[in-house]
Amino acid sequence: MCQWSTNAVCHILRNQGHKVINYIDDFGGAELPINDTAAFESLGNLLNELGLQESVAKTCAPATSMTFLGSEFDTVNMTIAVPATKLTQIHEELSNWDNRSSCSRTELQSLIGLLAYVSNCVRPGHLFISRMLSTLRTFTAKHSRTRIDAEFRKDLLWWKTFLEDYNSVSIIHTQPWSPPDTVVCTDACLSGCGGVSVTQFIRFPSPQHIINMGLSINALELLAVVVTLKLWSHTWSGLRLQITSDNTTMVAFINSHRTHSDFILPSTFRIQSLGCTHPRSEQCCRRSKPFTFIWHL
Repeated sequence: MCQWSTNAVCHILRNQGHKVINYIDDFGGAELPINDTAAFESLGNLLNELGLQESVAKTCAPATSMTFLGSEFDTVNMTIAVPATKLTQIHEELSNWDNRSSCSRTELQSLIGLLAYVSNCVRPGHLFISRMLSTLRTFTAKHSRTRIDAEFRKDLLWWKTFLEDYNSVSIIHTQPWSPPDTVVCTDACLSGCGGVSVTQFIRFPSPQHIINMGLSINALELLAVVVTLKLWSHTWSGLRLQITSDNTTMVAFINSHRTHSDFILPSTFRIQSLGCTHPRSEQCCRRSKPFTFIWHL
C-alpha cells in the first residue's frame, strides 16, 4: 500500500513536469539548477496536500551530492559511491570474520547480501562474491555450518584491502571516446587457441590435461584471452586495450563477473589481476600504469 501511494505521488509530479523516482517511502529527483527549487517545493507541497507526513530529518534540499537508498550520488563527478559511514560499518563486519574458522548459512547470507549491495558502487565487487555464492550453495541444511577455506579468506582480504580504492562507480563517462592504443583478437577451438596483436601472433595446441577436462568452448575462449594477456601484458602498460572476440558468453562472463564454473571463475580473477591497478594477491603489487580493457564482439 505504501508503494502504491508513493507511485501515485510520482505520477502527479511527473504530470507537472518534474523528474522523480520512488522506492517504498523514499523519493529522489533530478533537475536543472533553474528548476530544482521549484521541483523540491512542489514535492513538499504535494505531500502536505495529500496528508502524507514528510521525514524532515531525512530531507535533502537541492544539491549536487545526495544520499539515496544508501548510495551517494554525485552529479559533478557523475559517480555513485558508498558513503564514508557505511564503509566503516562494512570494514567492521569484515573484521568480525578474521578469526572465524566456520560459518552458518544465515551468517554467510548476511555477509553476501551486504557485499552484493555494496557491489553496485564498487566496480569489481561482483567478481569477489562469486566464490562466496558457491560456498553458500554447498549448504545442505539451514542450521549446518561449513569451514572457511583459504580461497574464501582471499576474497575477504580483497574486500578489506580494496573496498575504498574501488568505491565510486561512474554513472556517465564525461571524457570523450578515444580510439584504443592497440587491438587484440583471440579465438579458440576444441584443439587449440590463438591470438593476434598488431604484428605479433601466437598459436598453441591445447595441453592434453586441458583436453581431458572436456571444457566447453566458452572456457576455451577465455583460456585464449588469459594466455594472450599473460604473454603480452607487460608491453601494454598505460595503454587503452581493445579485445575482440566472437564468443558472446565469454564476454558476458567478464563484463558481469558472474559464473558458476570452477574453471572460468579463477580465469576471470587472473584477467582482473592482469588489467587492474591492484592485482588480487596477499602481497598487493601496484602497477603504476595499468592498461584498460574494452570488450568488443
